[in-house]
Amino acid sequence: MPRAIRIHETGGPEVMRLEDADIASPAEGEVQVRHTAIGVNFIDVYFRRGLYKAPAMPFTPGQEGAGLVEAVGPGVTEVAVGDHVAYAGLPGSYAEVRVAPAARLVKLPPGIDDRTAAAMMLKGMTAEVLLLRCARVSRGDTILFHAAAGGVGTITVQWAKHLGLRVINSAGKDPGQIQNDRWFPRADVGGMDFGINAGYNVSERITITVGMDFRNFFYTMNSRLEDFAVPTGTMSTEARRPVAGGANDMYFAGIIAARYSLR
Repeated sequence: MPRAIRIHETGGPEVMRLEDADIASPAEGEVQVRHTAIGVNFIDVYFRRGLYKAPAMPFTPGQEGAGLVEAVGPGVTEVAVGDHVAYAGLPGSYAEVRVAPAARLVKLPPGIDDRTAAAMMLKGMTAEVLLLRCARVSRGDTILFHAAAGGVGTITVQWAKHLGLRVINSAGKDPGQIQNDRWFPRADVGGMDFGINAGYNVSERITITVGMDFRNFFYTMNSRLEDFAVPTGTMSTEARRPVAGGANDMYFAGIIAARYSLR
């Protein structure tokens, strides 16, 4: 019998239990997928802790995965048995086998393996929203991306360079790390133009290293809204258009919404 992680009460990691799971046969428009890899995202922690309310208890966490199609229900034309697929935004991925709507699956091309697909679906969509929907960047724009060494940052920075943007990354928060600002190792991802140690006053470091007034940046980005809610002059509160992709406390969203606009 396949197994899945089940959460019967919210709390720390200890509330996750590995249990046998009954898997129903796929109904019309559904597919049975055997996971070969799953994505692990911080939103999973929010649900496990109870910060975000699960639709029912017990529940299986996780929203992202990839694997092999084992069976298809009636009317399925999008994928076939034996296809490698991936998805995001479908709760219940911490499982060996699951049933999912065929319309929500992406058939993987030969050049993308299951582990890569499981790791990039949600992060890639976040990058797309930040760059092309929230910011709507244009070639030649300058952006500052906080926490650039993370999963979203790694994808966003590469995408930004492909679009012809000037990219300044920040990463790390240890002020004891004395590094060359231009190529701060932890920020060196995706062909950046500059890398800044976030453990220092970012505004000052950018002025010195890049030779550009921080307030002239067109966009400052991060997938975590918390990094915007800091004292003026240290992070992106001086930027012309801050763009963020997530928060674990609506307090931070309120700060930004009161001063700027959130799309």
